[in-house]
Amino acid sequence: MLRNLSKLNNRQFFRNNRNYTHYFTTPIFYVNADPHIGHLYSIVVTDALARYSKLANPNDEVVYSTGTDEHGMKVQQAAAGLNTTPKELCDRISGKFRDLAKAALSSHTDYIRTTDDQHVETVHNLWNTLLANGYIYKGVHEGWYAVSDEAFYPESGIKEMFDNSTGETYKVSIETGKRVDWMSETNYKFKLAAFRLRLIEWLENNPEAIQPRTQYNAVLGALRNEEAAASDLSVSRPRSRLEWGINVPGDPEHTIYVWVDALANYLSVASRHNAWPADVHVVGKDIIRFHAVYWPALLLASNNSLPRTILSHAHWTMNGSKMSKSTGNVVDPFEVINKYSADVIRYYLLRVGGNLSNDADFKPNELDLKYKSTLQAMLGNLLSRISGKKIVKRVESAQQYGLSIDPTDSEKALYEKLKVLASKYSASMERFELGKALEVIEDTLHEANRYFTKLEPWSDKTPIEECAKGVLYARETLRIVGILLQPIMPEKSRELLDRLGLEQSVRNLVDAELNLSLTQSLQIKPSRNVLFPPLIA
Repeated sequence: MLRNLSKLNNRQFFRNNRNYTHYFTTPIFYVNADPHIGHLYSIVVTDALARYSKLANPNDEVVYSTGTDEHGMKVQQAAAGLNTTPKELCDRISGKFRDLAKAALSSHTDYIRTTDDQHVETVHNLWNTLLANGYIYKGVHEGWYAVSDEAFYPESGIKEMFDNSTGETYKVSIETGKRVDWMSETNYKFKLAAFRLRLIEWLENNPEAIQPRTQYNAVLGALRNEEAAASDLSVSRPRSRLEWGINVPGDPEHTIYVWVDALANYLSVASRHNAWPADVHVVGKDIIRFHAVYWPALLLASNNSLPRTILSHAHWTMNGSKMSKSTGNVVDPFEVINKYSADVIRYYLLRVGGNLSNDADFKPNELDLKYKSTLQAMLGNLLSRISGKKIVKRVESAQQYGLSIDPTDSEKALYEKLKVLASKYSASMERFELGKALEVIEDTLHEANRYFTKLEPWSDKTPIEECAKGVLYARETLRIVGILLQPIMPEKSRELLDRLGLEQSVRNLVDAELNLSLTQSLQIKPSRNVLFPPLIA
């Protein structure tokens, strides 16, 4: 029975009943090569959403999984090329992905590997259910196969290419650009075509099921194309050709298709927490078909509920060009985290790449500028200003005065922005518009710094009462911003809120409303430490 999602908006999704389990997933990452910036981006997007869910629902359980996809032809070939075994290669590369998640401050509850015994059991159970329900049969499968994609493509999904240097004519997938070769073999097939109309109905009744809208339209359009969506899915490979994979139960001559194996990881994790269905699957746009067509069909065929949202993000280029190791145009995620800190890289990736529909461009100079102009000059500097000895001393002497918290003309613009900051931020996060959520924070910080600079509370010419009120507004800005930045910059936001003396119990989303109370707002401790120190070359 399908979960009725059409009446649930995003706000209800992130703010559900108490004791509800929220489940977020990254794609599991393929171990034929080292981690790159796209993998880091998937982790950061998922982690920010999972942390935001906890910020909005502190009494609920949040399950968040990541991990590695370790079977298939690409791994088998990569291991052979490195003169090692597939298992040794998987152990080494999976360790790097685990290290990346840790370096990125990922708050995942589960790290899954598809070579885990429990996962193999889940895959076998899924296969046996599909078989018992009559959706798997044995037959001859022919088509254009891309080893790099581990996928077959129909005739309408390929195009011819010509290599000028060799004079060779060959074919590639239109969707991914990867080379394909004609292949014919006997294997097991899944009755994918039987679910075309049910998938269309699911999407028509749940227009938020695939985000962003451009991807929703593309998937729905492909499903409505009866000719393109009429093929069944090959779900096994002869073991003579693919040894590195999970065997088909009862048939040692066949290996289960790597995508059936990989997609089942979400059920493997869910079974540990009783967390199904998933609230958000975060995936790259290049694997949307597997998650938005194959996966829902497999779930329907095995009597499982469908995920709430499949969130597809775009890719990253560097300085306007496609990233490529051969040209040196790549970003090492470990290097940039080491140089800038995980918090800063998280902020940059979500601010620049927060519009998930469009490819984002990684520009080192822009990253430096964002660090200096936003994080240092606006956020860090505002904290340093109210922590200066002279201002702290002036504010302490103002405690005897009765200050009015009503905004004057000079404070009105900042007051209005602070009043709606939390709601605007939340609305953006709940629409998966992470870049816009950070944009509204930056806009408020800009206004707070403009107001504070114009006030000059450090000047002896500024009355003590006005100095105290300026600190009151600046501290309230930092308090709200610090709470809202917890899903984005977990360590720096913790440091900021600690400096403000904010207790852990009042750091939830509900606490981010404007509250110009004098009880705590003027208790600032002087400090020489800076939140964002100068970058080291």
